[in-house]
Amino acid sequence: MKKRHGVIGAALALGLTFVGLALAPAVANRFAASEVDRALERIRRLNTAVASRGEVDYDLFQQSLVVRDVAVDSPGAGGAKIQIGRVTVHRPGGREDRMVADTIRIENVTVAFANETLTIPTIEVDGYEGPAQGLVSPPRVGRAARTQADMIAQVSIRGARAPEMTSVNADLKATRTIRNVVLGAATDGVVSRATIESVEVSMLPPPGVGAEETNALHLGAATLEGVSLPTLMRFQAGDGQGEREIAVARAEVQGASLRAPTASYGVVNATVGRLTLEALALRPLAFPTQAIDQLADKARSGKPLTPADVRQMMLMAVDGVRAVAIGRAAANDATLSFDVVGPRSVSAGLVEATAVADGRVGGLRFEAFRAETTEGSAAAGSGAIADFDATGLLAYAQEVGDDKILLTSTPPADRMMGLTPRAASAELANVEITRNGDVVRVGKLRTGQRGDVASDLPNHISVAVEQLQAPLPPRWRVGRYLQDAGVEEINLSFAADVSLDATTQILKLEQLAYDAPGVADVSLTGSLANVDPKVAVERGGELVEKLSDVTVDPFALKVVDHGGLAAALAYAADRVGRPPDVYREDLAQQVEQTVVGILGPSADASGRALALFIRKGGALDVAITPKGADTRLLRVLGLIGLGPVGLAQALDLTIVTRDG
Repeated sequence: MKKRHGVIGAALALGLTFVGLALAPAVANRFAASEVDRALERIRRLNTAVASRGEVDYDLFQQSLVVRDVAVDSPGAGGAKIQIGRVTVHRPGGREDRMVADTIRIENVTVAFANETLTIPTIEVDGYEGPAQGLVSPPRVGRAARTQADMIAQVSIRGARAPEMTSVNADLKATRTIRNVVLGAATDGVVSRATIESVEVSMLPPPGVGAEETNALHLGAATLEGVSLPTLMRFQAGDGQGEREIAVARAEVQGASLRAPTASYGVVNATVGRLTLEALALRPLAFPTQAIDQLADKARSGKPLTPADVRQMMLMAVDGVRAVAIGRAAANDATLSFDVVGPRSVSAGLVEATAVADGRVGGLRFEAFRAETTEGSAAAGSGAIADFDATGLLAYAQEVGDDKILLTSTPPADRMMGLTPRAASAELANVEITRNGDVVRVGKLRTGQRGDVASDLPNHISVAVEQLQAPLPPRWRVGRYLQDAGVEEINLSFAADVSLDATTQILKLEQLAYDAPGVADVSLTGSLANVDPKVAVERGGELVEKLSDVTVDPFALKVVDHGGLAAALAYAADRVGRPPDVYREDLAQQVEQTVVGILGPSADASGRALALFIRKGGALDVAITPKGADTRLLRVLGLIGLGPVGLAQALDLTIVTRDG
């Protein structure tokens, strides 16, 4: 699209070049022709292009200048070829290399660039003021693109119109039609407001799809504000120089639709009620657009890519991400449908991204999401992701593209932590999943991480599930006993919070909580010491070595029974064919004896407390403390694995029962 804007601007300005040099005192065709020839000479000198023209007429009474059959042929395989049937300028004037014109009409414009041809029947410009030669550079990249940008930065107009523009790409078999482009006032190359009635694009699908199928894209009425033509043109410079500048302050499209036949997913259909873009900023790409197009065409054709091609594509992708920044992008009333073993569809009332730049997204949110298949559906009232960061992955891709890292290499563990994209938080609200007639609802799902990213590991991670509601599974044997206890459905909440202090190397389980009305509340807290952050990604011997240093600190378990204990014991009694009350009392006595037998006489009070909990429910507090001076995690786990005797050597348990 940006290339096409450059082509249109070049065609428009070229017309201004050839027609605007007739000075007010000029009253003769010969003088007018000589001024036009001077403009053509500037084109030849600045672009080494072949420039020619047909007849030149100047009407003294109408104060109009007409130039016919203007042609510019740029050198090289990628050079543009421009033809203009007729240019008419009313009330030209100015001095030296500056000119003004009341109106300009350009007719029958054709611009051929590589394998793409653009045709514009008419362009009308009001109130032109700028360089006498206008934009003398034909559409190109590199230095010529910067020349165009510098030239159009000196141009101001009252307005311009182009009823229709059509572009045909021979390689892609693609046709683009843009209707009723209207530009408002422009100062120094920045258009205050522009409108487009519609855009239509048709293109043959990739190999493997029926020849009769066609990709089709339609964009409805569009409004753009603060469009910087110089910035759009410099985007194609191909040198990567300079900083990002605002190219479009705001753009809005009313209605968009896409129909794309595919070999794997059938016909993919997508629609959007409204598209919005704010604060689009660009810097020049580091690669010529022709090189990008050629590599993309090769990948699209199915031809095998060489390792050098893959590295080049990675560099182009990384550069493209870094060259573009977006303040806000949003799609309202979006739908997507396709067919894979039955119809599939996805819709959202809103999808929005903010502060997109350099591999980061400040915020991503959606509203009224719904996905449907023939088997079921999933929906969410809203969702949000904050501070998404993929800069580590971007930096790694840059090194692979620069051939500093082999394509086939696996990142070392200490590098892996910095590669994984991360988000400060993510949240889903009002989730509903339906399958085979059963409905699962979740009030809220939350996860998050925060901390010093310089250590390549977040120091706090949390997960929470609030108000999960689901029917009791029909084959879940304990379900009948829960129903007897008054529990008609699963209804629970869950939360976990883990923090790691990279300085003290203490990994703390701040919260592991389970809350199920009618069943039980369970929470666990504790900590591990000497935890190297790299333990999360180490493997093999390095992992064992780092785990060997980890030690266990005290943990605390709290359980509050709300009826789930009775249901579980009733289920267990039924399995062994005994009355629930008898089974419960026997189990309490057995547990009391077992605790004392394993932990010794000092655990007598703990044994009685646990037995009382089994008999009456209520609340249970368990303090878990590692025994001895050697509290290394691997040793403690090894002892626990030996059974009751090992457990007694590894841990000291203090159990207290209280009213719930």
